[in-house]
Amino acid sequence: MAKKIYVSPSDQGKNEYGAGNTVEEIQCEKIAVALVNALQRCGFEARTDLTADMYARVSQSNIWKPNLHVCIHTNACNGKVGGTRLFCYALGGEGHKACKAVMATLAPITPGTSDAITARPELYECRVTTAPCVYVEVDFHDVPDIALWIITHTTEIAEAIAAGICNHYGMAYTSPAPAPAPAPTEKNDGTNELIKRYIDQLIAKQKDNDCGEWSKEAREWAIANGIIQGIGNGPDGAPNYAWEAPLTREQFVTMLHRFAKMQGTAPTIRVDGIKA
Repeated sequence: MAKKIYVSPSDQGKNEYGAGNTVEEIQCEKIAVALVNALQRCGFEARTDLTADMYARVSQSNIWKPNLHVCIHTNACNGKVGGTRLFCYALGGEGHKACKAVMATLAPITPGTSDAITARPELYECRVTTAPCVYVEVDFHDVPDIALWIITHTTEIAEAIAAGICNHYGMAYTSPAPAPAPAPTEKNDGTNELIKRYIDQLIAKQKDNDCGEWSKEAREWAIANGIIQGIGNGPDGAPNYAWEAPLTREQFVTMLHRFAKMQGTAPTIRVDGIKA
């Protein structure tokens, strides 16, 4: 049977961070949600309740009977102290052992260096929960640099805590799957639209083989004498003479030259530009 972990984030909505215009409750809820996801990915049963206060969550935890009750908080002191603090009901107990496992994976990534595990039996969640309690104070949010670090690393914090819990129970930690590469986006500087219009024009020329009955005799003469040779074949395989396509000067002189050659009046020009 899978181990059960109840995650209880701070409900202290008035504890302002030293930076980031946020509060302890908001950031700890983000960590809690990410932690539940990480634990479930690693094979645990895990749950939390963001709508309940601390007292209601303790009641839920005791009814559910988890293997471990994990509190998520961030700390404050004088705006200078930093470090990870973990609390348990008593040193040497199951909660203390779990705290040591979490400290081993969480403390190395947090900015503060003053780390400690302390017995705090007077804390409500340490004292009243029937499951062993790991009370996490990630780091000190009244230090501006640390506050910004917490805000931008909630997922990493959760993953570190999950890894420690996995180690405590001898379970393999499973890393999250890498995010898929973003799909390439089209340029939006007008280049695509110009290219599209150019291609549309080329297609229009290629498929423009309509003509009127009044020009039938002239068309047949021009084809028979090689004056008009077309621009390849259409979708049906028949020659495409593009009768309604615009005529360039280059095409015009080419047709004149063909006509002159047909009449025997077109001089041959050598490579040096002298008439033969």
